[in-house]
Amino acid sequence: MSETISVLSKEIVDVLIKHNIIPSSTEYDAVESVYDVRELIAEHDSEKIFGVWVEDIGTEDDAGEDYEDILQMFSNRSEGKMSFDNLKSQTDGDMVTLTFSFNGIEKKWEFEQESDHISSEFLDNFLNIQKENTDGMFVSLLNDDMPEFYFVPSEVFSVLTKHEAITVPYGY
Repeated sequence: MSETISVLSKEIVDVLIKHNIIPSSTEYDAVESVYDVRELIAEHDSEKIFGVWVEDIGTEDDAGEDYEDILQMFSNRSEGKMSFDNLKSQTDGDMVTLTFSFNGIEKKWEFEQESDHISSEFLDNFLNIQKENTDGMFVSLLNDDMPEFYFVPSEVFSVLTKHEAITVPYGY
C-alpha cells in the first residue's frame, strides 16, 4: 500500500470508527479504494443504506405526493436530523410545487415533471438544501443497480469528500 493510500485509509477508517459506522477492529488496509468505503459501510451498517427508485413518478397525476414521500423517506432515514416540516405539494399538469419548512425557514420548490423519472430540478434542490444542514448529509454510494443513499455526520462527510471517497454532484 502506498504512503498516500495509508494516510487516506487511516483518516477514513478512523472517522468511520469514531462515528460507530464500522467496528473499532477494522484494519486500515480495509480501505485501498473508493469502492472499499462503500463495501465497509454496507458490511457493517447496511440497514441504513437505502435505494430510491427513480421511475414511475407522477404516473397517476400525483407527482407532488410522490415527491412528498421521497422527502419524508429521506427525513426518516436521517433519524430526524434532516426534516421537512409542514410539507405540502400541488401538482398542476406537469408543474409541481412543494412547500415546507427546513431548519425553521420556509421553502418553496417549483419544477417541471418531464417524464416518469425523478426530476433533475428536484434532485438539485434536495442536494443543495443539504448545505443548510449542520448535522450531516446524505451521500450517494456507488452501486450499479439503483441510486443508494446513506446519511453521515458532517465530520464523516468532510473526510469522505476530502479524499474523494464519495461522489458529490454539487460544489463543496
